[in-house]
Amino acid sequence: MIKNLSIICPTLNERDNVAVIYQHIDRIVSCEWELIFVDDNSSDGTRLEIERLSRQDRRVRLINRVGRKGLASAASEGFLCAVYDYCVLIDADLQHDINNINVMAEEMAESDIDLVISSRFKVNQTLGLSSGRARLSRVGNGMIDLILRRQLTDPLSGCFLIRRERYLALHQSLILSGFKILFDILSCPDGRQLRVKEIPIKFLSRHSGESKLRKTVMLEFMATYLTRMVERVIPLSFIKFSIIGALGVLLHYLILSFFLKLSGFDFAVSQLVTSYLVMVSNFLLNNRYTFSANRLFGGQLVFGLMKFMFFCSFGALISLSFAFYLKDTGLSPVAAGVLGTVAGSLWNFVLNSLYTWRGHGK
Repeated sequence: MIKNLSIICPTLNERDNVAVIYQHIDRIVSCEWELIFVDDNSSDGTRLEIERLSRQDRRVRLINRVGRKGLASAASEGFLCAVYDYCVLIDADLQHDINNINVMAEEMAESDIDLVISSRFKVNQTLGLSSGRARLSRVGNGMIDLILRRQLTDPLSGCFLIRRERYLALHQSLILSGFKILFDILSCPDGRQLRVKEIPIKFLSRHSGESKLRKTVMLEFMATYLTRMVERVIPLSFIKFSIIGALGVLLHYLILSFFLKLSGFDFAVSQLVTSYLVMVSNFLLNNRYTFSANRLFGGQLVFGLMKFMFFCSFGALISLSFAFYLKDTGLSPVAAGVLGTVAGSLWNFVLNSLYTWRGHGK
């Protein structure tokens, strides 16, 4: 049997629900637990209510987020701050039956799995959802099956239990945008390897508060969905690397134009200085965004920059040579130039992934 659980509960203007959630968990959950409320700077006194509970019971903790919004990122912060080996995510509107926490814990203890999902659609039931939201959830689930390539009844569930070590291992792969972190977890490269089991949950009517589903939430979900679709064909890290490279071309044009018009340098000097400035810019952006999981600091940053410049210098030669070769075979100059750029980009990405950042960026 699982001995302890970290229960994560994101909140936004849920003051009337906080004490009720705590009372239900205290009465129902059978193992040792901590309850982490992650509040997005609520305006209705939710934070004060959580602080009041925390003074009464040290098992209740608060993460107060100012200037940060979003259910997925809130859940992530809760997982990262948890102290126990197993983490449960629940909503603050009391639509998830708290009894399922014990059921999920029992399933996790009895099975060699990484993730237990409480599914609203595992058995036929009357859902505490509007007909529109229920229909939307089912359509979304069907779309998601195309990416996950495994049959799940509720990959958009907001109630699940995950081994904390497995979450920490895949955290850097997550997009953490929008409403549904479970889909983010299941669709990332490491998440596709998770051993998953679904159990039914009784989905209840909302206790208090209002739905957090907004048009922006749907747009964020679609952005995540499309990103994961593309990622199945092209690594997300390569897409980021290529975007930064394209921005570098624009930056090169702007800097070179400045030097030629205002500096008095001749073309050779202007081109050389511009090239190295753009390389430094591209390196710093890739270090921050493309390869954030293996981000370099201090002396490693300087050494990494030297390797980046070395590999990219060879990449430029490869791009130029390949383009000339293709042009000589009869390909149009534009097509030859584009394919040469692709070849150089692939060289730069692979070599820098393997040797500059010592691993593939997420």
